[in-house]
Amino acid sequence: NAPGYRWHKDNKFINKKISVMPSILHSIIICLDEFNEYNGATEYIPRSNKTYSFFSRNQNKKKSKKILGNKGDLIFLHGNLIHKTGINLNQNSTRWSIFAFFTPWWIKPYIDYKKLMNRFTNKLNKLEKKILHFNTTPTKNYKNLR
Repeated sequence: NAPGYRWHKDNKFINKKISVMPSILHSIIICLDEFNEYNGATEYIPRSNKTYSFFSRNQNKKKSKKILGNKGDLIFLHGNLIHKTGINLNQNSTRWSIFAFFTPWWIKPYIDYKKLMNRFTNKLNKLEKKILHFNTTPTKNYKNLR
């Protein structure tokens, strides 16, 4: 299973004990399909964004709720919210979405795509490189920019 199928927080943790305060990662889900009870809508534990301590991956499922939405809806997730992908109970339906993550610029672990993706570069066409911003690598002197 993909990592999203397990309970998790998107926020960063310090020594697996406490999450960074305030949360430095937030996300938006853009619903390309309807999110409903049957097609794997994102599940979450209410008010879990209020706690900054590490959590058990075996959370009490009775407390969880589903995020339901229509095609075109935007869903905003606090980085500290415990959530996971739901199970698709209807194999004839899809739950496509786009995720956008928002963090301070210095959190970005892939500041140099060319270096990170070096072994895959030859397999990508021009459009794929454009989508991945291969041609917008920041200056190496970003610390000196004001």
